[in-house]
Amino acid sequence: MKKIIYSWLIILVALSTTAYAQDSQSELLSCKASHERINPDIEDDGMLWYRTSASKKAIFNQINSQVLTAVSKYKNSESQLSSSKGVVISLDSTVFDSSDYDYYKDLGCIDKDMTFGQFIRKYELSANIGMGDLLCSLQSQGLKIFLVTNRSVTNEFSDDETKKDTIKNLEDKNICFDAILFANSDTDTNKNPRFNAISSGDYENINTTKKFGPINVVAYLGSDIQDFPNFKQDSAKLLNTDSPQFNNFGTSYFIYPNPILGSWSSNYWK
Repeated sequence: MKKIIYSWLIILVALSTTAYAQDSQSELLSCKASHERINPDIEDDGMLWYRTSASKKAIFNQINSQVLTAVSKYKNSESQLSSSKGVVISLDSTVFDSSDYDYYKDLGCIDKDMTFGQFIRKYELSANIGMGDLLCSLQSQGLKIFLVTNRSVTNEFSDDETKKDTIKNLEDKNICFDAILFANSDTDTNKNPRFNAISSGDYENINTTKKFGPINVVAYLGSDIQDFPNFKQDSAKLLNTDSPQFNNFGTSYFIYPNPILGSWSSNYWK
């Protein structure tokens, strides 16, 4: 009898938590809708472009089409795509529209002191243009989808909470994926060990939702130069425009626009 009561208590807590999350999301969207009737005073040209321009829609559709074409060519050059091939994609600012956080803050819909980590655990981010269709299409062709993120455990939230909230947001936005690789801490921003884990199958010290054997990565998708193997902002910005290090872009590396936040934000004018 005690076990039955305990089980029901767990279910009730889960239902109440879900209801609270839905109420919070509804309040956020209502706040947004009330501001859509006026022109909000946001002094950020990058934010204005990212959230309103037709150009963004065109660019995302263009890149998504290029990704599908590139993978199709690769598929035609092989006898058959197997489970040992995959695509690696950055989660925030590529799959998800992370500008939601700054946008709602600028509108006054959330507290100015709320951190991004607190935001994504209370609210859901929007999916970026065409990402659900793109990743599900790639997965349907036999490719494994690996999402790499710098989200990590904090003093406020456990590993289980971080993973649960991230997965729920993905599922609610109909994003197909096979594994999510998280950072080990707030300072663990180097994604190369996670890229190496995917290609080698060695997941020692890697925080992931699922482990696979060695994967032949046919494409990397991101919105920051550091979303790609062996690139660092401070050294990459010094490369000549015709550097061979950029040769993979457009064939197996695909970078999306992100004028809101990235490793570039600490660059200096020259």
